[in-house]
Amino acid sequence: MNIMGKVIDLEETFLERAERLRLLALKFFPWTELDRVMIEWVEPFHKSMSARGRVAVEEAVYRLAFDSFVMGLKHCRVALEQGAADTWEYRRWFFQVFGEEADQLFQKAAEDFQLFQVLEDMVCQSVWLVLEEVVPQWFFLGTNEGKQLRKQRML
Repeated sequence: MNIMGKVIDLEETFLERAERLRLLALKFFPWTELDRVMIEWVEPFHKSMSARGRVAVEEAVYRLAFDSFVMGLKHCRVALEQGAADTWEYRRWFFQVFGEEADQLFQKAAEDFQLFQVLEDMVCQSVWLVLEEVVPQWFFLGTNEGKQLRKQRML
């Protein structure tokens, strides 16, 4: 068969790659670390939220952490060239390079879980600060996991 004459559907290829990344992320996602984050960062706000607000915030944190982890897997090669993930320079770099993508994750989570509708203003601002910490932290965890998966030729 002549490969030169074959049409490749790029959109389908990108969707397949995205699905493979998400499945890989599910397999290697550090759930116990996220449980710790929920206890230390989210539970302190429970008293000032309604039951609906608690569920919305917890769902948003889980979604953001997972999507950020996937984003880290996706961009691990570029991110790892920047050095250690625990430095402020690296964090600044993250927001310069991936700030728009991170903002899209924030906005989608806020809309999907109606955070602005179910939380009071002061609580919403506090939760927003937590969410701003979740994205780069889980992106970095994804890049580190991606590094290991690349060594094993799984990514």
